[in-house]
Amino acid sequence: MTTTTSISTDGPFEADLPAADLPAADLPAALPVELAVRGQLAESVRRTVEGALGWQLVDELTAPLVPPAVRLVDPTSAVGGDTPTVMLIPSGDAPAAAGLAVLRLRPAAVTAWPCEGPMLAAAVVRATAAPRSAAATTTELRVGGSAGGVGTTTVALALTAAAAWRGAPVLLASCDRVLLPTDAPAVDPSAMAAPDLFARAASLQGVPGARVVRTTTPATEVAVIDPAARLAVLDVGVADEVDVLVVRPDAAGLAALERTPAAAVVVTGTGAVPARVIAAATGGRRRVDLPMSHRVARAAAVGRVPSALPGRYIRALAGLVPSGAPG
Repeated sequence: MTTTTSISTDGPFEADLPAADLPAADLPAALPVELAVRGQLAESVRRTVEGALGWQLVDELTAPLVPPAVRLVDPTSAVGGDTPTVMLIPSGDAPAAAGLAVLRLRPAAVTAWPCEGPMLAAAVVRATAAPRSAAATTTELRVGGSAGGVGTTTVALALTAAAAWRGAPVLLASCDRVLLPTDAPAVDPSAMAAPDLFARAASLQGVPGARVVRTTTPATEVAVIDPAARLAVLDVGVADEVDVLVVRPDAAGLAALERTPAAAVVVTGTGAVPARVIAAATGGRRRVDLPMSHRVARAAAVGRVPSALPGRYIRALAGLVPSGAPG
């Protein structure tokens, strides 16, 4: 039996939506639902979920007490955890934009709203009944610098090479315009969760198993979940919230050392700050000292980084590859 409820909303989402396309006996009762839908859709979806279906909406404050069984999202939502997800796409949205969101969020079901509103209940039932996907196995290593030009991308390339030469697939993401292969595809950071990201990335010269994408902006808040990549090295540019911080022994480097929670520090070249001061600021964290290299500069000029990196770069940095990464 199908019941109907009148849902009045502002704008183009005013409609009389059937409560469900399932028999009432098959509808889960008081299902806890997280609503991550914004804009014009939000109120219409809320009225259907609470009024017509009788489900319980939870938010970030109540979720620890009542964990959601399903998450309703729109194409602008952030990537969530392993809660089953149903995506609601506004009727009439461009297919390309919706497709990109599907790759990023990987929903268990997709429903156009409001034209497919009666199918929401069935989509939720399918999503909650399906086995949950395995947790992401990609280890992430975030590399940042105290300032531009300190060698952050070169270090990220060396770490990528050090991990890939051990025999497992490694993905590098960077917005560098000079050192990366010219055929590296441009990827918006919001699409870094695409399940086929590694397959679409460009190869690194001389490093089998390593691939690279060029991000349109620094990938500061991303999650790489492509199971084809065992390790993702993220070159996030000038940043403090990193795993590996690249600095020069200068005032900017010293200031960054005092701010960053990075577990490892790479000091490149020489500068005005004495080595003992840098060592004191580094504290008990692992530190690698690398000289500025004319060979690296020449290799970069002809596009031969990282295959032409000096062996001492690779050897020195190999120990910074996470233990959970390929090895």
